[in-house]
Amino acid sequence: MGAHRKDGWILAAGLVGLLTVFGCKSPDGAKQDASRAYSQYLDFDSTKAKAEKGDAAAQFDLGGRYGNGYGVAPDQKESIKWFQKAMDQYRKSADQGDAFAQGLLGCMYANGLEGVMAKNDAKAVKWYRKSAAQGYPQAQSGLGCAYLHGRGVAKDETKAFNWILKAAENGAPGSESILADLYESGAGVAKSAAKAAKWNRIAAIADRKWDEVGLKQY
Repeated sequence: MGAHRKDGWILAAGLVGLLTVFGCKSPDGAKQDASRAYSQYLDFDSTKAKAEKGDAAAQFDLGGRYGNGYGVAPDQKESIKWFQKAMDQYRKSADQGDAFAQGLLGCMYANGLEGVMAKNDAKAVKWYRKSAAQGYPQAQSGLGCAYLHGRGVAKDETKAFNWILKAAENGAPGSESILADLYESGAGVAKSAAKAAKWNRIAAIADRKWDEVGLKQY
């Protein structure tokens, strides 16, 4: 999965993989592990049935499937429709303080999605910060990378390191290899070849676990 890592987020061949990596949590609070999330939404018909019943995670997944042609002919109009339905629910959850939904909003604003959500680094940082403050690992990684690159916030390598370290220690996908790079380059922290090697080993183990889940099939 290393080739898909950028700024702490895994966009696995489009946005279908994004929600799976994020944890696949619906606003009702039913968080699932990545393996279960992947298998649950693998079948197109089942995904559509759940989406039509109002399941936000399935709606998000369905938007990605129509957008990328997974199990159905590509249809941008349908893709946008289902992404919008999902994001309407996640926005409400984010406003109510749900850390997952806040982090997902941050990720969506950081990347943007035509017809659904314009890229906005400042808003990405806003939602990352809210989610990260609640301890959500992926948002901690996203916020760290915002500081690292100066996107939506003044560049600060020390703050970047501190947030990415928290994310890596909490198991955020992709954060381990970024942390290794920081130790290797000395960005925000004293250089340490030993610590860089340690986190590269951890990243390699994490890669293998994600491959076992089957995300590469996307």
